[in-house]
Amino acid sequence: MQMEVQTHFLQTGGNSSPVVGDHEWALGDGVSPACCQHGPLPASQKDLEPDSPAHAALREIVLDMNLIRNIKYYTSSALENFQSHVLVYAAKRFAYGPPSYKARNLLAGIDYQHHKGRRQAERDGEPVFTRNYSKSAGRWTCVPVMQKKTFKYIPELMKDVFRRRLIDNKSQRSHVVLAEDDPRRISGTIRPNQPPSVHQLLENHKSRMEASSSL
Repeated sequence: MQMEVQTHFLQTGGNSSPVVGDHEWALGDGVSPACCQHGPLPASQKDLEPDSPAHAALREIVLDMNLIRNIKYYTSSALENFQSHVLVYAAKRFAYGPPSYKARNLLAGIDYQHHKGRRQAERDGEPVFTRNYSKSAGRWTCVPVMQKKTFKYIPELMKDVFRRRLIDNKSQRSHVVLAEDDPRRISGTIRPNQPPSVHQLLENHKSRMEASSSL
């Protein structure tokens, strides 16, 4: 993300960026258009003055190649926590179809958003902890026990599923058309070419048992 912002600032010369009200520029990256992709901006939003102290400070921060290194407490724990949620709903070593895998990821996102603000559990007014052994560190640590999940969104989610089924005029036995972005449109199997017919395969098939019985 930082590299994308830095590339944008370099393409725009650093002074014709969206923060100063210029949402189009001359040079693009050859893939996306040379303009902003956002919609209309609110009238209350004010732009920075070109080459003003605020604009100069912003430009210096964004173009700093050591930006991430200068952040003292940079951690990816929140992202790792979300990935753990994904593995709960879509465990590894299992094969999922594209619609199923997408649905499982959406459920993981809903679960994470509804329960990420849980407080630590308490017992008799004292916070509850549990022991956890770290294999990499080779030592025991204590971790807080969070309050149990409520899953209050489940009834509303079930209602929405039934409602969508009731208003759907298509039969469950109807032919399913793959979505435009479904990867199965590329290839249904791992074959490099179209398979021959069953009749052709039977004609070309040679059994080792038949060869051994004729000896």
